[in-house]
Amino acid sequence: MLRVRAGVLRGQETLELAGPGDVPDGEIVAAFLRDYYGAGRPVPPEVLVPVLPEEADVLAEGLREMAGRKVRLARALRGRRRRLAEMATRNAREALAAAGAERAAWTAVADRLVAVLGLRRRPRLVEGVDIATTGGEGAVAGLVAFRDGHPFRDGYRIYGIRTVAGMDDFAMIREAVERRLARAGEPGRGGWPDLLLVDGGRGQLGMAEAALAAAGAAGRVELVALAKDRDGGGERLYRPGRPEPIRLDRADPALLFLQRVRDEAHGFGNRFHGRRRDRGRLASSLRDVPG
Repeated sequence: MLRVRAGVLRGQETLELAGPGDVPDGEIVAAFLRDYYGAGRPVPPEVLVPVLPEEADVLAEGLREMAGRKVRLARALRGRRRRLAEMATRNAREALAAAGAERAAWTAVADRLVAVLGLRRRPRLVEGVDIATTGGEGAVAGLVAFRDGHPFRDGYRIYGIRTVAGMDDFAMIREAVERRLARAGEPGRGGWPDLLLVDGGRGQLGMAEAALAAAGAAGRVELVALAKDRDGGGERLYRPGRPEPIRLDRADPALLFLQRVRDEAHGFGNRFHGRRRDRGRLASSLRDVPG
């Protein structure tokens, strides 16, 4: 979609529509315009479309009611309007091709995760959790979400650790996972992740398993733990029921993706923890000021 004002291109937006492939183009255009502008977006005086719906007059009247003024709905047949329509078509085709390539790339990574981790199905929603603390004080858990291989910001969460005192990373992981999954099935609570990654080794994995059992999610959510080798020479993956760690080549796409999730959770939690720690220090300093 191109936005043009006073003959100048002011912006563009790419939106991917889901639905059956046998719907007539006119019906797709009509449904899109009703949904797009019905969500409260400003309606321009003129809307150019690649094909007019059968009930174009009814649609134009609906747009007029939304805008509070006349709205012209027309095909771009010649001149500058046609060139703009052709540009929009090219952009849409390029975006569709890019989206297809991204889906294919993620499918390959997801299939690799299934193969190396022994997952029951290809994961779509992958979450990662990591603990951030300074000497056990002000501990928080940062949880991040990736949907189809991309960060899903609506799924990011911070959990201030409530039940654990001191440096007990295992117990902190358990609390964070329990809180994430306690109401996962309720509307607006994020749903169930397909795969949950915890930063750490077998101990952290065991705590996450206990949290899954407590939440009744043992057969619903898959688990993996990712730990750095002590000598810095690589990474180890731990899975429930597998006594030996899984080691992958450093360039393995499954490992690279899991590292990305782990590092994102680490950075997210540490940034929040650092800001909260700095605020606490500032408040303490202000209390110490005489008068």
